[in-house]
Amino acid sequence: MPILINQYSFIIVSIAGLALIGIFIWRVFNPALAISAVLVGILILSVVFISVRRDEATVLTIEDFNVVLESRRPLFIEFYSDYWVGCLAAKPEVDRLEKKLKDEVQVIRLNIANELGKQLKSRFNVGIVPGFVLVNAEGKEILKRTGKVPSLEKIIELVDSK
Repeated sequence: MPILINQYSFIIVSIAGLALIGIFIWRVFNPALAISAVLVGILILSVVFISVRRDEATVLTIEDFNVVLESRRPLFIEFYSDYWVGCLAAKPEVDRLEKKLKDEVQVIRLNIANELGKQLKSRFNVGIVPGFVLVNAEGKEILKRTGKVPSLEKIIELVDSK
């Protein structure tokens, strides 16, 4: 059940919100206005959903990932879902980390809806998204965190110390 809630939370929250708005307008004003409001809400949420979808895979296959892993460069891996609000909220912070770490650490983003994301989520035993894994230059996992994006200072500290 947690995967269903994580993967489809945007849709679930949107439908629940639209239903509550529709019921409120139906009771307070009139049914025609409620139907119009719900249809406009569906249109707006569809546009928002399409605009926030990310699908930014930097590696396409497990072989590509293994090549990157063997490159002897530290990796910061983000496991995310397009449907989970927490992942969408973490995106700007991961973008900032990627810009600041570009010379020291390679950032890889994996959508858990894709086959590669599912395989690597299982391989790294990441239970909840957003999930973050930091792998040192030797290919050893040195940090795993779910929910909150690790700080830049913590990542640099771990990369430099290992």
